[in-house]
Order: sequence, then structure tokens, then C-alpha cells
Amino acid sequence: MDGWLNAAGGPDDVDDHEVAFLRRLPAEGGVFLAETEADLYALLDRVATDPAAFHDPFEHRGTAMAVRAFERLVGDLIARPRPKLPREGPAKPQSVPQ
Repeated sequence: MDGWLNAAGGPDDVDDHEVAFLRRLPAEGGVFLAETEADLYALLDRVATDPAAFHDPFEHRGTAMAVRAFERLVGDLIARPRPKLPREGPAKPQSVPQ
């Protein structure tokens, strides 16, 4: 495929295997592909009128549940009082009885 530019503005090597991979992703859910400008505008119109349609594909993978569980765990960690640590220097070695 010609005409692709990388982040630095130089030519990028995009070949058929990358395009085939990208075309397969929407069938697996969670990805919306716009191959043309018209496709992009159609997706933008859809997200403006039906944003929930863009969240549903992730639900079947358990992603949303995992994110909520992670949020609860982190929230619990943050909410716990932390013990105060001494502000002294490093601990002195204990002498071992002989």
C-alpha cells in the first residue's frame, strides 16, 4: 500500500498482512474499523447518536467486569489508613549474642 506516513512523516511500510489483520479485528468485537473517510464519518455520527453501541463489544470478553474489580481493589487500597513509618535513618544492626 502506498501513501502511508509514519509518526516522523516518512514513508511507512504497510503491507497486506497488516491490512488483513485490521480487517479481522471488528469480527472479534471491540474494534470499529473505518477504511474510508465516509466510514469514519459514519462511525462518528453513530457514536454521537448511540455511544452505548461502542461499549457493548467489550462486555462479552469480561473486560468491563475486570476493570470494575480492579477499581474496587485499588479503591480499597487507597481508602485504608497507612501506617506511619519512622522518619529516622536506616535501622541499626542488632548485635547477636555470642
